[in-house]
Amino acid sequence: MIDIFSKFKPMKALRTSIPHHTPVIKKIRAVVFDIYGTLLMSDSGDLYSKHIRGKIVKRALALSGIQIPGNKAETVIKKILPSYLELIEEEHRFNWSIGIGFPEVDIRGIWRKIFVTLGISNYNGMVKEIDMLRFATAFECCSNPVWPMEGLKEILQFLGERKLLLGIISNAQFYTPILMNYFLSGKYTTSEKIDGFIDEAVIFSYNFLRAKPDPVLFNYCISALHKKKSIKPENILYVGNDMLSDISAARSAGMRTCLFAGDKRSLRLRDIKPDDSMYKPDAVITKLEQIKNLIG
Repeated sequence: MIDIFSKFKPMKALRTSIPHHTPVIKKIRAVVFDIYGTLLMSDSGDLYSKHIRGKIVKRALALSGIQIPGNKAETVIKKILPSYLELIEEEHRFNWSIGIGFPEVDIRGIWRKIFVTLGISNYNGMVKEIDMLRFATAFECCSNPVWPMEGLKEILQFLGERKLLLGIISNAQFYTPILMNYFLSGKYTTSEKIDGFIDEAVIFSYNFLRAKPDPVLFNYCISALHKKKSIKPENILYVGNDMLSDISAARSAGMRTCLFAGDKRSLRLRDIKPDDSMYKPDAVITKLEQIKNLIG
């Protein structure tokens, strides 16, 4: 996977027209972040494009070292992405049927089914689990390139020096902490632990099979921080780029909120104006370093 990560190319945030608003927010004892679109720039491609479909799958196979025997390679490659999208939709439909309003999948299970169903193998036999996970990571990196948001390391260091606890609530998969650790340290590790963050307060959607804005994720993080240091919801600042899945959900859970409006690609206003009284965040930032201004 190290070779996969070395393929990343630097990205620059695209400015938005949203002005920053950075009042001091008193009594903050913990800061909880979204990842994609907040800590990491994200540039999703169009998975439904026929051109992108073949390009992504072939590149992911090459990066993960999987060489499908020539006599069935093209047939299998054409079926991979449709199977991927269909299985995710199937899982979502099932979870909706049992009352989960915002379902998430564990992408490892999706890829296992695909590899078994399509009989994907190397010339030397069936592909091992580690090869499948490497392919899943390569597929993600090819279809959704990411890069650290400017000031990522610096703001985490600042908050750490201020003795604030750090958490995460993110729609994510097994490769998300791998990516975060790589960008923070330049090292590859398969651990879900991210240096500087409180383990119990790192909430990834795939572990719960629920996605934001499901209140379960926010309540679980709040409970973990309260158990750790008796921190109340109003002493937690949540930073995210989505007015519905981040700001509204965190506010409903009792957290203080900060909208990250620093990248046009990932800003999600959801037809909601940042000054709408029902959803209005406590602060709006266009650069991560502006969080420093919020901490009283």
